[in-house]
Amino acid sequence: MGRLKYRQIFEEVMVSPARQTRARDPEAELIGEQLIKTYYFFGDFVWYVQTRERLQVLVSEMDECRNRYEQSLLQIQALQEELNSIRKRTYELQYQ
Repeated sequence: MGRLKYRQIFEEVMVSPARQTRARDPEAELIGEQLIKTYYFFGDFVWYVQTRERLQVLVSEMDECRNRYEQSLLQIQALQEELNSIRKRTYELQYQ
């Protein structure tokens, strides 16, 4: 259930017809308000924790991708150096 649904249920309980006929209990209403605030606080907290966990997964995946990219880049650089070395030796052998 979403927050609004919980709030609606809570308000129906707190302001039910039976409750309206009796005198309001300020202490109960204060506790009810604190419960709502606590529920919202923990709902937000859970959302932040879930968001943080999703971000950690994304960062981890990005690190893995970067590591693969860096590995491939190092292999390409090594092959380019080898190619340049072979070209240099070929040139030297042709013009000796």
